[in-house]
Amino acid sequence: MLSCTSLWNVDDESTSLLMQQFYGYLRAGKSKAEALKLAQQDTRRKYPHPYYWAGFVLTGDSGKLIAD
Repeated sequence: MLSCTSLWNVDDESTSLLMQQFYGYLRAGKSKAEALKLAQQDTRRKYPHPYYWAGFVLTGDSGKLIAD
């Protein structure tokens, strides 16, 4: 089981971008940890301040998703 959560209140617009990127990287076969890292890097380009991207962490298994 995996959860991607925020450590603080976050901006809706930047979170939407981050989550779209995160799930896109997961669909592309990246591990959960790599997908979050890449999504944070993408989000950081548009929203440089850490408030917008640094508060997200994974809990649980951070490996690759297994397709049914």
